[in-house]
Amino acid sequence: MHPLVERFAALARLSQVQEQPSPAHLPGLGKCAPFTAVTAAEVEGVIGRHGLRSEQVVVTRHGVVVPAAQYTATARIDRVPLPGVVRHAALFDLVESGHTLALPGCELWLPGIAVLCDQLRSALAQPVLAGLFLTPASETGLSVHTDAYDVLAVQTTGSKRWRVFAKRPEPVRNAPVDVSDEPVLDVVLQQGDALFVPRGCPHVASAESFSLHVSLGVQAMTAREVLVAAMRSATLSADLDAPMPYREVGDLNDRRAAVLRRASEALLTGLSSDQADRVYQALSSSTTTAPSPGRLRRLESAAEMTDSPSWPGTAP
Repeated sequence: MHPLVERFAALARLSQVQEQPSPAHLPGLGKCAPFTAVTAAEVEGVIGRHGLRSEQVVVTRHGVVVPAAQYTATARIDRVPLPGVVRHAALFDLVESGHTLALPGCELWLPGIAVLCDQLRSALAQPVLAGLFLTPASETGLSVHTDAYDVLAVQTTGSKRWRVFAKRPEPVRNAPVDVSDEPVLDVVLQQGDALFVPRGCPHVASAESFSLHVSLGVQAMTAREVLVAAMRSATLSADLDAPMPYREVGDLNDRRAAVLRRASEALLTGLSSDQADRVYQALSSSTTTAPSPGRLRRLESAAEMTDSPSWPGTAP
């Protein structure tokens, strides 16, 4: 396991049981692969090589999100319209004018980051996301906000000042927050530094210089999500599909309550058994797992061996 993933997992476990968790500055822990490979040239190459769609790009400045129509267009592939394709020139024009570029799901194009996501997902048995943020010097992409997940930010280029405030209740992803208190942590991340921000802690980051950072987030599944997924599982008790009683003479509420009580007991019994593993696995799994390098090359090599002519003196 990558040392930074191990440290992040430990901090996330601790923050989940603390009433008032603390952010943590981790200087120098990101001065290693795969973060050293996340450079401006690599990001520009990713944007240029891949036909990014509007869902894969977010552009902001001072908390205001730029409508995707300003940097996307409809492309055509064999006369089939493909809406929401990013126009690279328009995107870079916005960055040059001071806007922050965010690429959620960056593990799709950065195999090393995908490996870290897999390790973190395995360590915590929770959904994991990754994002890449590019901010011009002296600019702020998002205003003070909270995230509904624990975050590890790793500075890969330049420097960025982070101010983190005490945790608020009921965190909502990217929800703006009014803060009048002093930050509990005010730190400038340099290249290779990392920062842990607990779920629900308001924070704001401003670039001191041209800045690139990668964020890993643990989106802890909620009890509601688990219960909904469990109720949809075909492996659980048939009591969950019991019909609700018709109205007739007698206390309808009592009969309804009896049916719901049996269903609830069946649901909890199912969640405490091995059947629950499939529910948790489905919620924590991802379609963006780390790639397995060399598979196409091995396929090509196998085809070359099959198609190659026999040597003299050997059987055809």
